[in-house]
Amino acid sequence: PQLRDFARNINQAPQQIGVILPFSSAYSEAARIIRDGLLAAWYQDNNTRPTLRFYDAGQQNVVSVYNQAVTDGADMIIGPLQKDAVKTLVGQGSITVPTLALDQYEGEPAALEALNQKQRLPLLYQFGLSPEAEAQQLAERAWFDGHARALAITPANEWGKRMYQAF
Repeated sequence: PQLRDFARNINQAPQQIGVILPFSSAYSEAARIIRDGLLAAWYQDNNTRPTLRFYDAGQQNVVSVYNQAVTDGADMIIGPLQKDAVKTLVGQGSITVPTLALDQYEGEPAALEALNQKQRLPLLYQFGLSPEAEAQQLAERAWFDGHARALAITPANEWGKRMYQAF
């Protein structure tokens, strides 16, 4: 459901994407890799390209950085990357543009659900790097693309069983 909702909320291509990454932190290498991947995709796309603006949230309050990106004209945000930054952003509760967090909210599920029920986080989408989440997203994407059957090849161990069940 999150992928479908995300597509609905970005029914127009964004004109400016604010990318919030921790360039000046222990995660700087991961931030640079993500930046380089986004730029590589940007340069390969010959269609209308949105403006990409990168923001360093390594030493600053992520809420301030987020608000600055929106003030600067971002109509979509990618980031933050760190779990604690996602938790801080969720805690502020007023996400105003479609936002693809690069990690999962870790906190009380009841608190996140309460915020969602109050319609304070309808534009937050979480992208976790857990293999189970990736298997679920792959299955959703295939379903939304009209595929009704799939072949899953997994290792013959507990991890493989978990991936198969998630898919």
